[in-house]
Amino acid sequence: MRSSRFLATVLLGSLLGAMGATGVAWPGGVETSENVAKPDAIVAIGDSYLSGEAAGDYAPGTDTASNQCHQSARSLIHQTGLTNVDVALNLACSGSTTANLRLGGTDRYGGRSQIEQLGDILAVYDVRAVVVSVGGNDLGFGEMIRDCIAAYLPLVADCGDAIAARLPAQLDQVSASVGAVLDDVHAVLAEGGHGPDHAQVVLVSYPSPVTERIRSPWLRLAMGCPFTLNDLAFARNELTPSIANAWAQVAASRGDRFLDLSRALEGHEVCARGASPGSEWAKGIFVNTAQIRRGIGMHLISQSLHPNEVGHAQLGRCLGRFLAMTDASATCLADPDDDGALTAVATTSIAPISPSG
Repeated sequence: MRSSRFLATVLLGSLLGAMGATGVAWPGGVETSENVAKPDAIVAIGDSYLSGEAAGDYAPGTDTASNQCHQSARSLIHQTGLTNVDVALNLACSGSTTANLRLGGTDRYGGRSQIEQLGDILAVYDVRAVVVSVGGNDLGFGEMIRDCIAAYLPLVADCGDAIAARLPAQLDQVSASVGAVLDDVHAVLAEGGHGPDHAQVVLVSYPSPVTERIRSPWLRLAMGCPFTLNDLAFARNELTPSIANAWAQVAASRGDRFLDLSRALEGHEVCARGASPGSEWAKGIFVNTAQIRRGIGMHLISQSLHPNEVGHAQLGRCLGRFLAMTDASATCLADPDDDGALTAVATTSIAPISPSG
């Protein structure tokens, strides 16, 4: 954090930062002096993969019976390592769809949409980048997990073939919705005086938390990966790469940046061969006993199949490197020269994030 803005960050952050962290609507009409530089900020909007699901250390009010946004202080948006921005703000909420982000919509719990909250942030902060993760819930990630667990029991056939059959049409439909989210982000940024040369918009894809290369096929249920080998292979080799390819096209069509996370957890997935529970970067299927009070349902395995605290730290590291690069797109891969820690490997070039002052 730049020391010259520390006081402004503390004063404004004490008033507004907590509200942004919990997903509560920001107050309208906040005035700032034109003679006082606004603190620089990066903002996360979207779903559980940005909110910090499974990372723990959730903001007050976001892990209750009435609010399961799971906005974590350990989310990747808080772990970029960038020194030229003053604050990271997390508006993402677990379970969110594209409709929960869009202008004119509502967030997951009936409040103002995330992009409308972003508009309020622009009155107080100089937003340098908006990072977006969305579309997985529109595609039905929860239903996919349910069907694939059923296939392992086995109650039905492998789930991968059925998902693959409907995936192209779903991707076409959801890609349009993801594109509309990016359009709304640009509209709000422009209204707030943040043109494309000032604020980056970065769309990220989803990492595969599972792999078919598992260390003990006979213990997969106990280890948290109760899926057939065919379905595990489908998730890693077809599902997440297909989403990444579709999202890359959406970002490119808007002139936005794209970060591919599909291979980011490779070698550290749940049950991965060569890994141990302590070296996994994702949380496997587990029953969240705290949710039993809500009855029987998919909420019982909430926080499953998401990056854990270490996974978010690695993803944040990669995101930070990408934001400091000049490339329009990149993928997060292990760096063999840095003990396998994640880094952003460029694929193509635009202006990197930089201080406004």
